[in-house]
Amino acid sequence: MKRFAIVAGASLLALCIAGCSSDSPHDINPVDPPVDNPVDNPVEEAPVIERTPYKAIEMDSETRSGVGVNNTFAFSLWSNLQKIARNDENITVVPYSVFSVLSMMANGDDGETRDEVLRTLGLESGEAGLAALNNYNRVMLSELPGLDGQVQISLANSLWLNEGTKINPTFANTIGTSYDGALNTCPLASEGKDLINAWVSDRTHGLIPNLLNKPLAGSELVVVNAFYFNGLWFFPFMEEATEQGDFTNADGSRSKADFMKQQKTFGYARTDRMEMVSMKYGSGNYEMVLFMADDESVGEDDINAALEARRDTKTIITLPRFSQESSFELLDILKAMGMNRLDFNAMLDGHSTTLGRIVHAAKIYVDEKGSRAAAGTAGELFGYNPNEVEPVEITFNRPFRFMIRETSTGTILLMGRVAKL
Repeated sequence: MKRFAIVAGASLLALCIAGCSSDSPHDINPVDPPVDNPVDNPVEEAPVIERTPYKAIEMDSETRSGVGVNNTFAFSLWSNLQKIARNDENITVVPYSVFSVLSMMANGDDGETRDEVLRTLGLESGEAGLAALNNYNRVMLSELPGLDGQVQISLANSLWLNEGTKINPTFANTIGTSYDGALNTCPLASEGKDLINAWVSDRTHGLIPNLLNKPLAGSELVVVNAFYFNGLWFFPFMEEATEQGDFTNADGSRSKADFMKQQKTFGYARTDRMEMVSMKYGSGNYEMVLFMADDESVGEDDINAALEARRDTKTIITLPRFSQESSFELLDILKAMGMNRLDFNAMLDGHSTTLGRIVHAAKIYVDEKGSRAAAGTAGELFGYNPNEVEPVEITFNRPFRFMIRETSTGTILLMGRVAKL
């Protein structure tokens, strides 16, 4: 059987790798050496270090509805991942990457499979739902990277076609116009795995070096989404204030961790379900939201209620410096979310394809300067208000969860749980 692969990774704009030809190559910024660990390779300063004015992403009401769709999908994916993860297991996932891959896949069918993908994402079926999805992705692809001078966020999409295979021109055109995806041609069976892994590794500054772990024997097409995040805190932590302390893991054991500490005004909320604090990056277009809850069942409504309840509050925050990575097989999870039709009839010219496997890998580093994060998703288809008051104090010395969001729309990009250190 012939295979079709879809990959979402992390980092900068698409670039043709040596060995493949490209119909529309893109220039990219130089990348840094691979990252080995957060101590030797801390969060780096973004290319522009001056603060830029806060800028809201402007979109009409129909396009803005895509934010809620993306976020609901993020929480649904998270809920299903929690069901397969151990209670003491750290989790990092970039729902936005998975959402992007499924968005492109939705364009690869013109019937029931398309509609089922749209429903899994939370959209109405049919051409109207697909058009709204493509428009939302087009706006975010255009707007996210240039919002903040102290946050480097890079997104890219590209098509990698096996030599001798014909692509459906309508599908290729849609990926090009709505997702800025360049078409590249190369022998996937012999060179595809290594070339794509190198492409993703370069564009994640080495954070995701080996997204594909199997040769692409028989594969006909690879669709690549790249995602990379590097943000500097609005209020950086002073390294001299970092000191070692105890972190109580989910299983009750204790581990030593390096705790960063500072007192500043942050968005803070305490509800009957959780305690939450949010810390801005750069000019405030992006933020990390951290929260501790005794009950792992807290979901979208609980978190949204806490986000609404946040107030600017003088806060003493103690947060461990941490790095972690995760990888998952997502096909069964997507089936549980309602995506059971796996055949796509409009990706290639002349025959259908069937989805056989989706994997996701993500990594994050958090230190005194800020955060760096990246992710990869791969799917294979087979042919066929501050007042002068006493500060609150929040110490993250037990399991907690976190998210990275774009603040003008509220779009969730990344989610995670620290259960042990």
